[in-house]
Amino acid sequence: MKRKKRPITILEIMIVILLIALIGSVIGYNMKGSLEKGKMFKTKQARERIKEILYLTYSENGGDIREINHASETWQRVITTSGLAKSPTDLFKDAWGNPFQVRYENDEIRITSIKLPTDP
Repeated sequence: MKRKKRPITILEIMIVILLIALIGSVIGYNMKGSLEKGKMFKTKQARERIKEILYLTYSENGGDIREINHASETWQRVITTSGLAKSPTDLFKDAWGNPFQVRYENDEIRITSIKLPTDP
């Protein structure tokens, strides 16, 4: 006895496509959250690196650390000339591409950005 091959119906194909689209959208949604967490982590690490370089440079070379409040290029110049960063220009912006704002207040360096304004 020969069995007849049953063709796939258009409804079955549409259900499979719907399931693939649904699974893809769930994965995409979860991945977006992971990318945001990654950018936040990268920004926090960059802020810590900037603080370390500024504190080390000012403690080694002397000078008044409060001068970073006078011009935004001051802290960028210190980072660039310190030699402590592999690619200093990467530290000038957060993970979203927004520039950091660096100031000295209450006896510590404060670094903020538009997407991550608080500095712990």
